[in-house]
Amino acid sequence: MLQVHNTDIKIIENTETTYVQIEPKLRLYAITGQCTQPGADYIWIGSNMQYRNNRDLGVGGFFVEISDEPLVGGNLSTRLSDIQKLNNQVQQITEDLNLDPTIGYALDEVEIGTAEVPAYIVRPDDYNSKGKASYLLIHIHGNGQNRTNNGGPAFKQFCRDNNIMLATINGQDQSNPPFTTTASGWGNQEHYTRYLRLYKYCQDTYNLTDEVILTSGSMGGLVAGHFAYTKPFPIALWVNFGGVPSLSKMFEIESRRPAIRNSYGMAEDGSDDANVADFILGYDWYAMGMLDIAGTPHKVGFPRVYTYAGLSDGIVQYQFGGTGENGEAVYQRYVAALQAAGGFATYTSRADVGHAADELMDDAVNDGILRKELGI
Repeated sequence: MLQVHNTDIKIIENTETTYVQIEPKLRLYAITGQCTQPGADYIWIGSNMQYRNNRDLGVGGFFVEISDEPLVGGNLSTRLSDIQKLNNQVQQITEDLNLDPTIGYALDEVEIGTAEVPAYIVRPDDYNSKGKASYLLIHIHGNGQNRTNNGGPAFKQFCRDNNIMLATINGQDQSNPPFTTTASGWGNQEHYTRYLRLYKYCQDTYNLTDEVILTSGSMGGLVAGHFAYTKPFPIALWVNFGGVPSLSKMFEIESRRPAIRNSYGMAEDGSDDANVADFILGYDWYAMGMLDIAGTPHKVGFPRVYTYAGLSDGIVQYQFGGTGENGEAVYQRYVAALQAAGGFATYTSRADVGHAADELMDDAVNDGILRKELGI
């Protein structure tokens, strides 16, 4: 639970305002405005509550405005008491928003598009609406997941520390039958469009660079691969964490067929299965840019691609290659095809985690990929 500094609390005063140091998690309130007035009208909440970082005040730590005049006498203890009343509210909001209880996010929870699809946008600690533009990282989650599935602690902390805005959106509404809409993911038009809308919302709302860092997990690899080839927005690089390498091969797996049929308007009874290639034409990124040149596959038109995969759950080995081969071979084949065409591509696996585990995202940070690619 949040603890206010009691013995070494820092007070910053000037002729207009008084600021008091708080724990970083309390910044959640300053940015989302999701807590109620704690009982004192001089603790400003929501749009009126201001936070200052060390660049503004010249000292370390986060500060909030607690008075519109310098503190005098006994008012100090009264104001600190009111700050302590925020403890329980910080704890509750952290639980309600499914946030990591050890990290206070600068979180915007929004709904995007006419369907009001929920999205999470985590602002970096140094975000500035008028100064240096932040990088935008769009993460595309896997099957049965949602906007809260956006990486491990090292990955998220790296983004916050390095001026990278992390944005995710619910890519699907249903992952299991019975289905009532086509919003079941698997790289279809609805799936693709949701992330396009997320990109547009972020660009219209925040101060961001043009190029996007693209990351994806499991099923999200289908949309990410489509983006990487069609480039509806500039892409700096793509880091694929256990992403589905081929939609057509996944369709060979019986348990995956109902959702894919639903996503692409195929007959529920399987009567269209023989013509699956016609239904998914233009959506299976594995086939995009793939050329046969003198008997050697060349995959053209892609940005720099890093692929990580975990093998402990068997999804890569026993599903990603369909019924005929190990999915690692499919990964290695598209990496070789990208390299043959003069592109950059790597593949890294580990045996102790699932195919798209958060640990893989932390591995990418620890391997220095983002730091190297962005020059930070």
